Amino acid sequence: MKTTENEKNLKHGYLFLTSILLVLFSFSLATEIYLKGGFKFDFNKTDNNEITTDNSTKDEHPEITLEFQNLTDGYKTKEASITVVVLTNTGNSAWLNSAKVDVNQEGIFEQKINLITGQNEIIAEVENANGDKKQKRIVVTREEEPKPTIEPQTPTNTQKPVVQPEPKVEPKTDPKPTPEPQPQPNPITGLKLNCSITNTQPSVGQNVSLDCTVKDQNANGVNGATGSVTVNWQSGSANYNLPSSNNGSTSISFTVPAGNSGKVSGNIRASKDGLTVNSNFSITVL
Repeated sequence: MKTTENEKNLKHGYLFLTSILLVLFSFSLATEIYLKGGFKFDFNKTDNNEITTDNSTKDEHPEITLEFQNLTDGYKTKEASITVVVLTNTGNSAWLNSAKVDVNQEGIFEQKINLITGQNEIIAEVENANGDKKQKRIVVTREEEPKPTIEPQTPTNTQKPVVQPEPKVEPKTDPKPTPEPQPQPNPITGLKLNCSITNTQPSVGQNVSLDCTVKDQNANGVNGATGSVTVNWQSGSANYNLPSSNNGSTSISFTVPAGNSGKVSGNIRASKDGLTVNSNFSITVL
């Protein structure tokens, strides 16, 4: 009877020791999992009353800057080549007409491009470190230079000179009076630009007209003033050429492109005889 009781006590001792070892092993395993990052659960799929937890962060990509510094769309020149200067973000990669160019510490890159007679498309493209790209195109027109006039050569006369008869002496008459010089118009020393908008609250696809007047310092209409209009759409800036003024009047119309709504600002620029004047405007796209 004593032997049976001892065996039971020994068996209970083994079970107790085994339980302690299992508890220690479970505690050690839980500690190791906690130190290595803990348990991961998917909290994205939840019921309506559950709280969704998402600790992931999204990279915010800054907007890419891409602006031509010395040219506008529709620029005209008679030169055979032109240096294109473009501004972008520092650290971006850049191309001009598919040719890789370097970007300096100020975000400027430039390239000399040969021009053909007529229209030349110039494409600027940049790419940032995140792989985002942006492209901008303008058209530069090279005007044809007038051909020089060739004077006809006088043929060499090998014949003997023909003796011309002596001219008749006309009686002297009183000379005609010299006309007095006409007064010259005053030079232009200043420009004034005034513009009005026919449709200040257009919808997408509707036309917007700008009627402008260009006057000199004496409030006289200026003929032949040229300029451009820049509209800062939400989808990107757009440049339009302003027709030459006639008696100081000029007008232009453009269509509201898709993808634009809200307030849109613009700038009008007019030039004459080396003088330039600017004016701003704004519209609200419904």
